[in-house]
Amino acid sequence: MEIAVCRHGVLLAALNMFRGEIFAYPLFLQRKLAANVPGHITFLCSDVACKYFPYLTKVAQQCPELRNLLSMRPFLSVMHAKAHIWKCEIKWGGAFQDGAGSTVGEEVGQVNSFLSRAAIEVHV
Repeated sequence: MEIAVCRHGVLLAALNMFRGEIFAYPLFLQRKLAANVPGHITFLCSDVACKYFPYLTKVAQQCPELRNLLSMRPFLSVMHAKAHIWKCEIKWGGAFQDGAGSTVGEEVGQVNSFLSRAAIEVHV
């Protein structure tokens, strides 16, 4: 499942993934959020922001209707930034983004952890 969560941990949207983790899924969720809250989303946090935003930039060149999505600033979560090379952490990491404050960017992980309890099968 791919989900979108606000920084306060509120689930905003979700979708079932049928082909693994492809950029079409976060693109769909980003478009959905941009349509629901036009012009009010400052950051888009993702564990692969460093790969997704170059993809989005290329796609938006060919699809002008997606250019508004580039107004959201990419934000690599703190935990994932530590797993990337240091150049990536500095360029994309939330700790280095003006206006991000001390947002950790792990809200999706927290919601996934909470939701996983509902998926546990009980075997007797």
